[in-house]
Amino acid sequence: MAKKAFTLIELLVVISIIALLIGILLPALSAARNTARDIQCKSQLRQFGLAFFVYAEDFDGHLPTTSYAPSPTEPNWLTYGSNALSSYQNGPDAGSIFPYLGEQADMYRCPALPAGELNKPETGSNGKFDYNVFSAWNAVQLSHLPSQTEVHANGAATTNPLKVITPILIEEDPFFYLNRTYYDAQHTYADRVGNWHNGDQGNFSAYDGSVASIIEAREPDGSQMQAFSWFAQTPNGTLRSLGDAYRVIGTDRRDTSFLLNSIEYRPNQWGRM
Repeated sequence: MAKKAFTLIELLVVISIIALLIGILLPALSAARNTARDIQCKSQLRQFGLAFFVYAEDFDGHLPTTSYAPSPTEPNWLTYGSNALSSYQNGPDAGSIFPYLGEQADMYRCPALPAGELNKPETGSNGKFDYNVFSAWNAVQLSHLPSQTEVHANGAATTNPLKVITPILIEEDPFFYLNRTYYDAQHTYADRVGNWHNGDQGNFSAYDGSVASIIEAREPDGSQMQAFSWFAQTPNGTLRSLGDAYRVIGTDRRDTSFLLNSIEYRPNQWGRM
């Protein structure tokens, strides 16, 4: 018997059904892909938290230094160098945390952010690191870390701040300024929190080893949340911004000859104000 061929109308109907199914499935596949990238990002941040704690165990309970340190020739947590470009070129494998992450450079990149082009933040990441440490935790002693922080709109004290578990390492928006002029190792001043995950979220590694997100990580005017928006109490009760820069000095507050990643160094302000 002769086989019956598809008519043109039947073929068009089949093609239309396939196109409709693709249109229905693509958003779901895209959402699933974004969720998977978010999970991978949080997994990396969780490993970062563990690496920071292991480092502290090796250095008398202190976290590593950030960019603010007496000497540009010694490594901070991410890199070392006297200017932004050299810091970028040396990171992340020259940083003090690199060995604690199994020397895996890809751990420093969020999988949900495009690699981008250097010094062009509108294209995405600087290609080497998307996470940063609050400058307030520059060589801070773990016992001085508060359990909770407050997020105040536009960096000014408000009556109803958002209560958030204390962040250590956080995703940073490449436009302010991780891929724009500066490629430093600290989240400070006007640096902004990233918000490219599902629901406009930015992820961070917390003081207790957990990983959390800032939902709708934006200021009331729609701009990304800046480092100056975060506040916490120091051990003596003073409310301080986590966007402030805290330098590290020697034990006697004058000697700067010690290696930065040594137990002789202490945070110079956070636990003493």
